[in-house]
Amino acid sequence: MTNDYIADANAFDKAKVHTDADADCLPEDLAANDMAEVEAAGRTLDAVTTAAQRAASAAISIRMDLGLGIHGEAGAHHIPYAGAR
Repeated sequence: MTNDYIADANAFDKAKVHTDADADCLPEDLAANDMAEVEAAGRTLDAVTTAAQRAASAAISIRMDLGLGIHGEAGAHHIPYAGAR
């Protein structure tokens, strides 16, 4: 492995990239968004998703403990689980 491409990768004009980015404007519909609201909604969605994942995991654990597997009736598509009773 060599660093042959590092110099080329770092040779771009950083000031021009910054100037171009500053000159670029967001479309009005995007610029009108309140980013604090968007970020808060993202955090809420993350929390809900995490809670749903935990609930699903708990439900699977209970099914496994009852010997039901993860797909329905006892024995149907049963996946052995070390904690099954």
